[in-house]
Amino acid sequence: MNAPTSVDIEPFVALRRELHRQPELGTQTFRTAERVMAVLREMGIDDIHYGMAESAVVARLKKGTSARAIGLRADMDALPIREASGVAYASEVDGAMHACGHDGHTASLLAAAKLLVDAPFDGEVVLIFQPAEEVGGGANLMLQDGFLAQFPLDEIYAFHNLPGLEEGVFATCEGPIMASTDTLEIMLEGRGGHAAFPEETIDPIPVALRLIDSIYAIKTRMVAAQDPAVISITQIHTGSAENIVPQSVYINGTIRTLSAGARQRICSEIEKLGNTLPPVFGVASSVRIFDSYPVTVNSPTQTKHAIEAAKRLGATVLERPAEMGAEDFSFFLEKIPGAYMFIGAGDGAALHHPEYDFNDRVLPVAAAWFRQLVVDRLPAN
Repeated sequence: MNAPTSVDIEPFVALRRELHRQPELGTQTFRTAERVMAVLREMGIDDIHYGMAESAVVARLKKGTSARAIGLRADMDALPIREASGVAYASEVDGAMHACGHDGHTASLLAAAKLLVDAPFDGEVVLIFQPAEEVGGGANLMLQDGFLAQFPLDEIYAFHNLPGLEEGVFATCEGPIMASTDTLEIMLEGRGGHAAFPEETIDPIPVALRLIDSIYAIKTRMVAAQDPAVISITQIHTGSAENIVPQSVYINGTIRTLSAGARQRICSEIEKLGNTLPPVFGVASSVRIFDSYPVTVNSPTQTKHAIEAAKRLGATVLERPAEMGAEDFSFFLEKIPGAYMFIGAGDGAALHHPEYDFNDRVLPVAAAWFRQLVVDRLPAN
């Protein structure tokens, strides 16, 4: 697909690769934010606000008299991964890399801003460059910092590149598109001792195994089969030697659901099991569940608009079933009608892989889609 755009895309590809060399984590995207603001000012966009969630950049572009406002969001943060892509512009920061393409998302939204400077529309576009999508819930931090009071929006949109999906093809769905995520931590305390005399100990290991089996049974016996959910125990830490019964066991894992009901039921049952089963065997327990990101739910009307905008560009749009990955754009979608879209990046390493690199050919496609959304949703008089 050839994205209709009059912007010279090469400077944005160069910028994307510059950002790739200098990845930043979490809310600490200060250098990235400075570059974003500098580029916006070069375009003549000077209504810029900085500092929500420590390093977010929010810029306004207003034309005409309409009071309607649309938000376009890009994430800026990288991942704590050592890069192995071999590209000439590989990360210069040891142990950090743009392994999810947020450098490309940021450059795409800046290219869209350049297009929108000359585009015909009536209303306000709010350009949102957000930190801490990967860890920290930057969207939620921005909301806590008063984002909606300062930037009331009628609609909001975002995209993510997707390796493995044909280049330039769009994919989305109405309703839940990505899962909620919660983290569980359970600590079991028994009584350690010599492995030759287990009767003098209270061994927490068999209790941990019983507990994990019971936790896994929650999905199959307490949640409806048609209600997708995943419980994965991903860490078990215990023991120090073959002849010592350990004193404690640490259990860690993740909970993913596509409905608030399943989320509440699973978390409640894990807390109940974790607090009641171990004491039966004389083992003390503590259970903590940390809520992270809610379900990402696309509003039906805005999803239709997102699809129509892609089709106006001549793109193919596929129905994509919901997945169990998570996305903190969900916090915005809890407050503002909107939609989240995937754009195919073609063949290449998967997201979060050390060899991943953003496909720069996605950049003009995403920029054109953002522009088309604004032109469609804020039609000029």
